Amino acid sequence: LAARGVMLPRRLWMSAVLSLLLVFEVLPAPLQPVALPTVSHPAFDWLKAQPAAPDQSVVDLIAGQPYTPVLFNGGETVWATRYHGRPTVSGASSVWPAYTSFLHNWLGTHEHTFWNQDTVPILRFYDVRHILLHMRSEQEQAILEEAKSNQELRFVDCFPAVPGPWNYPICVLEVLPPRNANINLVLQDGWSGQEDWGVWAEGVESTALWVATARQDHRLQVEAFPQCVDGQQQSITIEVNGVAVGTHTWSNCDPWAGELAIPASAVRLGRNDLVIRSAYSARPIDSGVGQSDDTRSLSAGYIRLRVEPNPPH
Repeated sequence: LAARGVMLPRRLWMSAVLSLLLVFEVLPAPLQPVALPTVSHPAFDWLKAQPAAPDQSVVDLIAGQPYTPVLFNGGETVWATRYHGRPTVSGASSVWPAYTSFLHNWLGTHEHTFWNQDTVPILRFYDVRHILLHMRSEQEQAILEEAKSNQELRFVDCFPAVPGPWNYPICVLEVLPPRNANINLVLQDGWSGQEDWGVWAEGVESTALWVATARQDHRLQVEAFPQCVDGQQQSITIEVNGVAVGTHTWSNCDPWAGELAIPASAVRLGRNDLVIRSAYSARPIDSGVGQSDDTRSLSAGYIRLRVEPNPPH
């Protein structure tokens, strides 16, 4: 098609100009020479010395725009795994799995990413234990300062540059364990603030998301108790990506615990949306003095809301 386009102009000089422009376009960018063998970065040496579970990974980030990190996808990112020995969520060039594409797009469309309360819970679905922030410009410094303010991250250190592909500092942050491991869904709309015991659902519809890195069967663990109202029977219906995966009706006010199967046919690579619909919601009642000062309209309290892939057979 390019050659045909070059032949279309009637004047020879126009075809010549187009040909030169085409040659200029396809010429590869000059590569910076790197001495072999390459030297490991101090950040990789530190990471290699840390104990880690087999499924723990890292994510390599650079600044895509001010205050917005994106995945650092390049050959040097993959090559670095030979030095630190951890799998990386980032990949090579512009080709990566669909679940990684979701993370890349999500990061790139959320300015002030580390001020967003959803960022670290999303990273946990990728089993990210450490963040490697490649300090290639001043924009990464601003991202680092915001990451330091995130209470779900611990700043480790910034390690100095070395000659070779990583001739700049790399700063390392650790993803801390969640405040409540019983809830790993990323809560969206229709929820009250999380408390030490769990979270209240507000209104009759509450939404959340989770990330799947494989299209396989999953299970949703639920433990909840209703907001009881005399003369009414609370019930909930749970949907994943529009597919109903379970219902429950309370005959009393006691907590209910169950495990719901999510079939692989209902699972998407990347983002998955979960909706909980309740029969009713009501303001809390203070048993001692009647109606309380709490103006929230609550449907149920959730002690456990955890989605996990089924273990391999």
